[in-house]
Amino acid sequence: MPILNDIRYCTTLPETRVLDLYVPDGKKNGAAILFIHGGGWAKGDKGQFRDVAAWFAEHGFVCASMKYRLSTEKPYPAALEDARLAMQYMRHHADELGFDSAKIASAGSSAGGYLAAMLALIQPEDRFGQTAELVMTDTRPNAVALYCPVTTLHVDREFILKFMVTPESDAPERYREGSPIDRISGGEPPFLILNGDEDKTTPLAEVRAFAEKLNELGSRAEVVALQGVKHGFSYGITSDAQQQSIQAILTFLQAEFALS
Repeated sequence: MPILNDIRYCTTLPETRVLDLYVPDGKKNGAAILFIHGGGWAKGDKGQFRDVAAWFAEHGFVCASMKYRLSTEKPYPAALEDARLAMQYMRHHADELGFDSAKIASAGSSAGGYLAAMLALIQPEDRFGQTAELVMTDTRPNAVALYCPVTTLHVDREFILKFMVTPESDAPERYREGSPIDRISGGEPPFLILNGDEDKTTPLAEVRAFAEKLNELGSRAEVVALQGVKHGFSYGITSDAQQQSIQAILTFLQAEFALS
């Protein structure tokens, strides 16, 4: 399976705004997945999703795993700007890469799950996260698959403060703007969320509250609770939780995208 490393998804910041492409050897199924790694927005690397992206490529998906500016380099909302640019790249190159531009999912873990979710929650008319290089106003994915995502910023956690820089008490509007649960308005793409019931970083209760609001406002969201699983389990395909997750995501995307 060909892996194309460090493909630039934007002309500016060419060392940072890159992604790895995983192209199926055999027949493509016409769909794609953009993976976004976690690490509290302060660490991590696009290579973390290598095994997962390769597995989905073997099942016919064109996959990409993106690099973005970490908060140690540039805090909020830089990572969101980069995520929108990466989605733009995938859509612009859909024909070249061999998938339907209307069949692309965003997927991410933890802080990367936050970014994957936010892509689905930024409406086309919303200039949030827009930069000069972004010419595509609609960067919403067609489906979203999340591992233990950050779904709210309204909690007292150090990694959130480092990302946002300013405490919520000093910038309540900034936190509402950047908090996924506050952006749900109805009409979002379908969500599948996988979360451990022993996760202390992104507790299951927070994830369920996010999914409940999506469903209440007319979107579709399903939460799969993994028993005995803690945070950060997503980067691999070997453990029981990892196997359960990739199979659930595969079934979800096959149904949503009407794939054979």
